[in-house]
Amino acid sequence: MALFRNRLSGRGVYLFDEPEAALSPVRQIECLQSVREAEKRGDAQFVIATHSPFVMAYPGATLLHLTPFGLMERSFQ
Repeated sequence: MALFRNRLSGRGVYLFDEPEAALSPVRQIECLQSVREAEKRGDAQFVIATHSPFVMAYPGATLLHLTPFGLMERSFQ
């Protein structure tokens, strides 16, 4: 978690591939709090590949589903 928090300290576009894979649900929420803090600063954008319902339910997230026909926007259900 410290590595994750320290990496989100500056401006940037962040690409994560299943960052929640080794995290408990509580740690996943902590991870999303760090994302929220970076988002509130207005200097970061995130692209996150995930299977986690916690991550997919992030408020205001745009969910994209990779299909044989390309990317399709989906709602979280």
